[in-house]
Amino acid sequence: GVVLLQCTAWQACQLAFLLMPGTQPTRVDEDVRDALGEITNMVGGNLKPILPPGVVLSMPSVVEGNDYALHICGGNTTKTCTFSSPLGLFSVTLVQVTDRK
Repeated sequence: GVVLLQCTAWQACQLAFLLMPGTQPTRVDEDVRDALGEITNMVGGNLKPILPPGVVLSMPSVVEGNDYALHICGGNTTKTCTFSSPLGLFSVTLVQVTDRK
């Protein structure tokens, strides 16, 4: 399966700063991408206990920008949840990928 964390570039910078205190990022760079990947791993890790046995989640990838299309081969959106936080709205989507064995 796939876990998608969708947020704004500003939120990504804020989240990176909260995860790795130091200099506040002002743009999405490698550190911000790494932080988002780690946060997405944490979300996925917390979801795994409530998913069916044997479910495997993919490694994180970070997609950046406003004009993009994301296609997950064999994927069917299972559930999207939008959350409100002090940093604004963000969403988490869980995508089921069918087994092609």
